[in-house]
Amino acid sequence: MNVFKNKIPALVLLVLFGSMLESANYCVFAGITDAVTLKSRSELGTFQRIGKVPDPVAWERLVSDFADASRVVPDASEYYENIAYLFALRGASAIGFSNLAQLNFSQAVTNYKQSLRMRPMTGRTWANLSLASFYLGIENKEIASYFDNSLAFGPFDASTQMPLISLYKNRWSGLSTKQKYELRNVLMQAKDPAIRNLGLSIPNSD
Repeated sequence: MNVFKNKIPALVLLVLFGSMLESANYCVFAGITDAVTLKSRSELGTFQRIGKVPDPVAWERLVSDFADASRVVPDASEYYENIAYLFALRGASAIGFSNLAQLNFSQAVTNYKQSLRMRPMTGRTWANLSLASFYLGIENKEIASYFDNSLAFGPFDASTQMPLISLYKNRWSGLSTKQKYELRNVLMQAKDPAIRNLGLSIPNSD
């Protein structure tokens, strides 16, 4: 019994050492992946700022880069969010072609959900998920849940507000009285003047 007791500290140290090695390896892989995807993330950021859809070659390359990164560092939510954004963008650009649009919005929803598994308190991701789900034709009750989460976690973030603006324009009548009230307050208090002005176009009555 005493021999076993004497071994316990050594076993604890071994477990801790193993955990430290695992953490160190993760940090190394995460750092390398972050460096490798720097150009792709910068390129995607440029497309987002100027509101431009990547050409098919650039789109495929960006999706491939972020998919590779998500396999190396599966706990990094940003890679799934980037993939989701690219599929949502392609879905929006193919809105006149129902089957193609649905295929892309489906992929967007899948990746937004994957991102939220890693980082569930990100308002913009919930907002984008609600908008992509609307275009995919998901039930209003589910969209309402995503909508509520986006307002709970990031109501004053411009990247959360913009998808919600697009959503309310498409389904204002589908929002509950409480959601309409909350959305009015959020948009009226937005820091970005452009978003505040859009908020003024929200109907005053239900």
